[in-house]
Amino acid sequence: MTIDKQTEKSENIFIFVRRFNDVDHLVPIVYKLKKVTNYNIHLLSLNPLLDIYDDERILFLKEAFPDLTIDYIYSYSSSYFKEIISKLFFTPYKKKKFKAFFWVTSKIIPKLTRDHYSRFIQKIYNRKWAVQLISKHKPAILIFDWVKKYQYCAGPLIDAAEELGIPKVAVPHGLNLSVTDHWTDSTEKYGNFDQLLGHFNKVVMPYEGQKDWYIKNNFPEEKLKVIGSTRYCSEWMKIYRSFAINNNNKYFSNGSNLKVVFMEYPYNYRIDEEIVSQDITSLSEINGVELIIKPHTRANKVYSEKLLNSKIKIDTQTPSIKLIAQADVVIGTTSSIFLDVLLNNVAFIYPKYFHKNIMLYETMNACWLVDNRQELVDAIETLLDDPKYRPYDLKSINNLKNYVVDGSGSEDVLGRYTDFILQTVHQTEKEI
Repeated sequence: MTIDKQTEKSENIFIFVRRFNDVDHLVPIVYKLKKVTNYNIHLLSLNPLLDIYDDERILFLKEAFPDLTIDYIYSYSSSYFKEIISKLFFTPYKKKKFKAFFWVTSKIIPKLTRDHYSRFIQKIYNRKWAVQLISKHKPAILIFDWVKKYQYCAGPLIDAAEELGIPKVAVPHGLNLSVTDHWTDSTEKYGNFDQLLGHFNKVVMPYEGQKDWYIKNNFPEEKLKVIGSTRYCSEWMKIYRSFAINNNNKYFSNGSNLKVVFMEYPYNYRIDEEIVSQDITSLSEINGVELIIKPHTRANKVYSEKLLNSKIKIDTQTPSIKLIAQADVVIGTTSSIFLDVLLNNVAFIYPKYFHKNIMLYETMNACWLVDNRQELVDAIETLLDDPKYRPYDLKSINNLKNYVVDGSGSEDVLGRYTDFILQTVHQTEKEI
């Protein structure tokens, strides 16, 4: 990728996040665009209750690029009325004074509207507001995660961009490593993916297998583009670890114990809660083992109360990358975070019998597969004797990385994302 920064127009690019996981996958794109182009990047939250001012990844960006705009889209108000509404209910984390008061007021509407929160937002922040906003700031492109139009104010923004001829693309907010067609209790209900994401000009896929699954679910192939995974690509992983990992913070209490992390996942992913709770609890009884459970970031609390045990530490605060850096072994079934485990040379035990799905690290032999409680216990005891033992090899890990992270291409994933975004912008300019 070669870009002459002097030839780039000084325009705006809007990039939207709404959840913790989105930040993980979109921050690397912001980083690369700021590094190699002259575009004014606006990193904007669609979610009023996502604290974007106290996020280590976003703070890194702000320190690296002081001119980066970080804000809530609701701050871009077109009237005095909307400005007041925004300050009272939709931007609590912007406040330096009376922060607790505004945090409370921001909770009122979600409490009252419950499942209709996004619908309420779109009544205030509607298409007319979005057209005025986009007409004023003239972004060259809108970049979302795989957001649905009914979520927050995404629909009005997408419709306004369509009306004004502004390209809108969706990039991954995660990395699905299941090869099972329906890996949750609800995926069979998805049906036609074109109805869910067809409002985008292009939808980026991390790897070919995920693209094939979208096509199988009626999404137009011409709208799909395989580029890779920003979160786990070599360039970003080196940067991320440089500011995220601090060895001065100790997350395990006893350095001589085998440090074990269990990554809990929602049980609607065809996971057997009873087996998980019994067998993970049994590991905490093994001498020489210190066990931490890391709940999924979506809930930030254990899904199963059966895992609450005086011998098991529940860590909802420490980012996974930090726990992994100090762990000897990580156990789990269904998460892309296991790529971080494998790429960091930490032992990865995959209890296949915990769930009904089939995972890519299983089919590509990049995991320590165990199929019952005794095999799980045996694996832990093997690591107690030899923490460096692995039944899988580096070649298998590299094959998995090349396929799902690099998109079967080179390691320059962020370069390809930047090229794709700029090409989309320039193509639209030609058509206009």
